[in-house]
Amino acid sequence: MLKKIVRKSSSLKGLNFEYLVVKKIKEYLLKKKRLAYCYRLKQSKYTSQHFDILCDSKEKDLYLAIQCKSTKNEKVLYVTSHVKNQLKKYEQILNIILNSGRAYYLVCKFGKIGYSTYDADEISTGLKEGKFINKNNGILPQLLINADSES
Repeated sequence: MLKKIVRKSSSLKGLNFEYLVVKKIKEYLLKKKRLAYCYRLKQSKYTSQHFDILCDSKEKDLYLAIQCKSTKNEKVLYVTSHVKNQLKKYEQILNIILNSGRAYYLVCKFGKIGYSTYDADEISTGLKEGKFINKNNGILPQLLINADSES
């Protein structure tokens, strides 16, 4: 019985991170009075899932697809076996993004010290280099932050 509880609580850690990203985006939307619907996709063991979070809006800069990854390492997320499985999907993800018009982001949690957000170009570079370096630029996608400075 105790083992089942431990397994459940450890699997919730990733979910909490995804819910935190959704919460931060929703707080941003409320603060800036922008219309969008942000939600976490339900995970299923038997279906492939390309994104963890979607944000739907008529506004082009709020039409987002977000993938979340976390690591205990505080400086680097290495492209290891669990990320390599994503590499196989990466081509499919690019096709979906190109056809849907969504902006694609990767949000990484580095240990307990910070979060970094990567856009599509940075993701491509990180996959080629085999690692993502912690930039500590926060959870909100850079596009949202840039939209703030323009308005």
